[in-house]
Amino acid sequence: KSSPLARSLHVMAYDSESDRVILFGGYSSCCLGITLGDTWAYDFNTNTWTAMNPAVAPGPRESSAMAYDSRSDRVILFGGYGGSNETWAYDFNTNTWTDTNPVVEPPGRWGHALAYDSQSDRVILFGGGLYDTWAYDFNGNIWTDMAPASSPLGRDSPTLTYDSAADRVILFGGTVSGRGDSNETWAYDFRANAWADMARTPPARYGHAMAYDSQSDRIILFGGWTGTQQSNDTWAYDFKTNTWTDLAPVVGPRVRAYHAMAYDSQSDRVILFGGYGGYNDTWAYDFNANTWTDMAPATSPPALVSDAMAYDSAADRVILFGGDNGTRVSNDTWAYDFNANTWTDMAPATSPPGRDSPAMAYDSSADRAILFGGAAGILFNDTWAYDLGTNTWTNMSAAPAPSGRHLHGMAYDSQSNRVILFGGVTAYSIPLEDTWTYDLNANGWTNVDAPVPLSAPRALGALSGNAQVRLDWQAPASDGGSSITGYNVYRGFASGTLVLLSSVGPVLTYQDAGLTNGVAYYYQVAAVTAAGEGPRSSEVAATPRTQPSAALNLVATPSAARVVLTWSAPISDGGAPLTGYSIYRGTAPASSPFLASVGNVLTYADDAVTNGVTYYYQAAALNLAGEGPRSNEVSATPTAPPDSTPPTAAIGSLPNNTVVNSTTITLTGTASDNVAIEKVEVSADGSTWILATGTTSWSATLTLREGQNTIFVRTTDTSGNVSIATITVTVELASLTLQGTSSLAIDRVAGGAAVTAAIVVGVYVSSSVASGSSGVSAASGGMTHKGIPLPWKRLRRFLLRRKRGAEQVQVHDRLLPG
Repeated sequence: KSSPLARSLHVMAYDSESDRVILFGGYSSCCLGITLGDTWAYDFNTNTWTAMNPAVAPGPRESSAMAYDSRSDRVILFGGYGGSNETWAYDFNTNTWTDTNPVVEPPGRWGHALAYDSQSDRVILFGGGLYDTWAYDFNGNIWTDMAPASSPLGRDSPTLTYDSAADRVILFGGTVSGRGDSNETWAYDFRANAWADMARTPPARYGHAMAYDSQSDRIILFGGWTGTQQSNDTWAYDFKTNTWTDLAPVVGPRVRAYHAMAYDSQSDRVILFGGYGGYNDTWAYDFNANTWTDMAPATSPPALVSDAMAYDSAADRVILFGGDNGTRVSNDTWAYDFNANTWTDMAPATSPPGRDSPAMAYDSSADRAILFGGAAGILFNDTWAYDLGTNTWTNMSAAPAPSGRHLHGMAYDSQSNRVILFGGVTAYSIPLEDTWTYDLNANGWTNVDAPVPLSAPRALGALSGNAQVRLDWQAPASDGGSSITGYNVYRGFASGTLVLLSSVGPVLTYQDAGLTNGVAYYYQVAAVTAAGEGPRSSEVAATPRTQPSAALNLVATPSAARVVLTWSAPISDGGAPLTGYSIYRGTAPASSPFLASVGNVLTYADDAVTNGVTYYYQAAALNLAGEGPRSNEVSATPTAPPDSTPPTAAIGSLPNNTVVNSTTITLTGTASDNVAIEKVEVSADGSTWILATGTTSWSATLTLREGQNTIFVRTTDTSGNVSIATITVTVELASLTLQGTSSLAIDRVAGGAAVTAAIVVGVYVSSSVASGSSGVSAASGGMTHKGIPLPWKRLRRFLLRRKRGAEQVQVHDRLLPG
């Protein structure tokens, strides 16, 4: 089966009217980089790809976009690599591409996306590094810049598809310059000309609490300040799908902020306590049932805000420390048992100083609750560890340590066995954005945000085209603590000898044009910040090229059921080695479809031809950049060689060496030939011929002579070939019945001796024929030879001759012994 070359960055669209998937263009790395411009159609029902080879088509391109306009029954293509802003329409039924050439067109681009909005009958365009939105009306051949009030950020390679039930064009993903890959989902309403960000998230807030529910694999968020008021909404975050869900339970805690929450993994409940507003209530949340339960234990800690809680999984207790009870900051330590629904004031002998807004996390490996920071007129940066089993707090006196802070966050990473701390607020209400990790075993804090030097750009790639090379890369892994302001592009003609070519802004692509096809170019890129230029990227090489010129001197030599083509290589290989040739064949001039692909050879034998049919041929050279123009057209008509095979004939009515008793016989038989039988003739002497009736089945009547005869059958085919078949036939006539004969001369007997016989007058001589023999019987008398009686049984073969005047009647007969 034939199929398209392996490729990427191509475009496909489903033509529902023709039930075909249409493919166009792309980039094939299988041959060191070809930008393609071929059109293919896939039929799922027969599992076949068909190379459409339209007479006119868009130029080779990659990273273009295509969508099927079902009302107009056209596949619409726009743009592609090289900054093209062409608009083309493809009709499968007529196999034609049309450059629609509208008066106004979007700016050229590649890496964009198209989708057809069937209700509005418009093709919607977005992306390609830009953030404009366009709509194309095929019937009016008009592009319209929709200019919505807001839109997604500009991006490369997003996907667009139309949701007909919602009447929205859905956008997902793409690569946003300076931000990397995106997982955003947007919906576009053509009628309202509005984009909507579909990723719903909780409203902005502070003073809220979160806990990780490990069994449901969700982070549960509750309450906090949202603007000027407190809230009591409950949200769940799924990291795997990157989605927030507003759980909206029927019953829940009252609005609040600066409360504390921890997840009790053995009971599978999120435990909440206190909060701003003088609350000292205890609630438990069950994600599976989506229910909050007011636990209302008999004893509770005092009303607190900005306290810290962590779940001790070894003891199956929620640990609470600190907070502000409205009159003082607390240094109380409490433990909550969900199963017994009891709070216990642990009253350890030694405790950290009272504070609010600290952070606490449970280190399951060490079985310790780790507490850091908080505020009580001053900001703390001390580290404490609590052992519930011995009810003791230990000041770890870790150094170095993060700066004093409050309102920060902490969590325990069990895989790395580290407590992770992020952010917080300084004494001057300045938010912090540093990240620290704490190792209890080493009793040390590590600032993981320590400055990292500016690194080299990553994943530099080079795509070659006709007299141009396009470079793409990714931003460095580290900007060295300073924003990237641009990039320097280096180029050379040999590895390791690159010089500065151009300085560009903070973009991730560069196009080097005006190059010489067939020449290898080497590139590197380096990022630039306010601190200067960073290290260069890895080196890449690319060789620009174009398609070869036409193959020369095509000649077609026909023979029987074969046409052999020969040609000469093109004058120009386009700057790249030739990889092969495409052969085209048709049965009319200037209408030759694709026949076959061959390697880098100068001959091709076409054995799939029919003698007598005229074929027209062309050849086109291929290189890494694609297919060149076709050669001169030649024609050839294969013919069959002269037929030299003689016919054959068989006589069916008489076998060889047959004895018959009549001189007139009718012969029948059959004849065959590799081409056709023209005639069948018969003869009794090989010189006089009688035309038989019929050819492959024939018959003829022939007159023989008495005795042995050779019968000839001559068969002639339509090519003039002749064959002759022969058989031998003996004619033996029946014996004469002689009555009233006075004498009979017997001239020859067995052995060839001549005898004379006399028969007594009145002798009755008769013969009978049985099994091919004759018997002679006599009523009386006898036979004599020279007057000597001759016994009957000595006669074997003789000739009866009776005279009738001058005429003799001869009978050849046989007398049996006895």
